[in-house]
Formats: sequence, structure tokens, C-alpha cells
Amino acid sequence: MPRAVGITHATGEYIAHIDDDIWMSPTKIETLVSALESSPAKLCYGNMSIFKQGVQTGQSRVSNWNPTLPQGWGVDGSQFIYRADVYERVPLIFCRRGCDWNTAKSIREHFDIDFVHVDEEVSRYFWHDSNRSLREETKTLAIHPKKFEQYFLNPKNRFKINYEAVS
Repeated sequence: MPRAVGITHATGEYIAHIDDDIWMSPTKIETLVSALESSPAKLCYGNMSIFKQGVQTGQSRVSNWNPTLPQGWGVDGSQFIYRADVYERVPLIFCRRGCDWNTAKSIREHFDIDFVHVDEEVSRYFWHDSNRSLREETKTLAIHPKKFEQYFLNPKNRFKINYEAVS
């Protein structure tokens, strides 16, 4: 199920992005939820190792999420968990590239509160020649949650955005 559709069906207190092509630590959810529960923050994130062509080339490790960082600096939605009430108050970001970065930036700007960082690897991102996001130009569309079903799930509008890009 595409992430953007799954979020509309979420009923829990937290939302975690779990992608089928990203390795996730077996303790990711427990670790991040525990850190978030002991904080007033709206989002908690961990470290992500980055692999290119099968070789580890780096790690996304930042002590504080900085919304001024340039787009594409290595943020993946699998690094974070956020409180479900965020979805009700922050527009969703759909795009072909940089969606996770834009989503986190939007949350940060809306709530003006620091995120909680857990200095532990929670995911591994594997870049390779067939990654769609590496070949596409950035195209972003922000949709408020209440308008999501009216716009995105309406068949006559579906051609206007890339459905696969949000999966």
C-alpha cells in the first residue's frame, strides 16, 4: 500500500514509515517510540547508514534536524517516527524526490520544536542504478490531510501526480 494511502488508515498514536526496500533495525520502533514518549517533541529519528552500489559510503547522523539544510542531504522517512496528531495539522508532502526531507522540514517549521535524536542505526538506505528517485526531477505537491481523499483518491485527479512516487 502506498505510504500516503496507509497514513489515512492509521489509527495508532504514532506513525512510522516502513518501506519495503529499506532495511529496518528490529528494535527501531520500540527504540524511537520510547524516546518520543519521554519528550514533548513531535518527531524522533535515528541514524541511517547509506550504501551505494552495495558499499557503505556514509551515515546520516545529525544531532538536531536543521530545516536550512539543502534538499537531498540523505534523509529517509524510515529514520523517523512522529506523533499521529502531526498528520492532522501538517500538510502531506508528495513528490518524486526529497519527500521525506520536505515532510520533516514541514513538521519542524509548523511545530517549531526540536526533534529527538537517538544515536543508533535504525535503517539502511541502498542507492543503486535503478533507484527511481535518483533519476527523477523534484516535483512537490503539498496537500492538507482533509483534502487528501478529495484530491488524491479521486480518479479524475490521479493523472496529475505520480502515484508510484509516494509508495
